[in-house]
Amino acid sequence: MDLSTEFKGIWWCGHFQSSFDGGPTLTPSLLKELAGFEIPLHIDNYLSGDA
Repeated sequence: MDLSTEFKGIWWCGHFQSSFDGGPTLTPSLLKELAGFEIPLHIDNYLSGDA
């Protein structure tokens, strides 16, 4: 399904953390499903200074 020809959008994954404890884990099957929509995926990490 090519939603990108009909709509303008993005997938956004925000990871909020207080230490360097990794990040989001996206399975290969989820990434494949998201790719099927042909919409960009943006992953952002946000580090809090309140650790």
